[in-house]
Amino acid sequence: LQQGQTCQVEQVDVRARQTQPPEHYTEGTLIAAMKNAARFVSDERLKQRLKENAGIGTEATRAGIIQTLLKRGYLIKQRRFLLATDTASTLIDALPEALKDPGTTALWEQMLDDIATGKMGLEAFLVQQQQNISSLIGQLLHQK
Repeated sequence: LQQGQTCQVEQVDVRARQTQPPEHYTEGTLIAAMKNAARFVSDERLKQRLKENAGIGTEATRAGIIQTLLKRGYLIKQRRFLLATDTASTLIDALPEALKDPGTTALWEQMLDDIATGKMGLEAFLVQQQQNISSLIGQLLHQK
């Protein structure tokens, strides 16, 4: 078909269905999501950065991150599924969007790599983080 071209519909099948929410994460599926965090980012540059770094955390740290979230009460295990607690939901609701975006992690990873290769000094990184925090606090204060 070409745009604007008409055609005759010969058959239509309508079925009453309900959408189902996605299944809760298991430890394995959450680790996979952390590894493939780029799919949750819309900015192409940040998406590429997350792909280069193989996502959030490293193979060695991802399971530890999940265990820390469990220990601190942000996640609970229900059978084999991981569920966010009310504490986690309250925290996420309170955080600015920038801190919830995996793209922010990609930016931080880039800066840390730049420090490791000598392209950026630690002091410059800390100044940048201080400016970001001040900006976020300013945004939060203006929201209230």
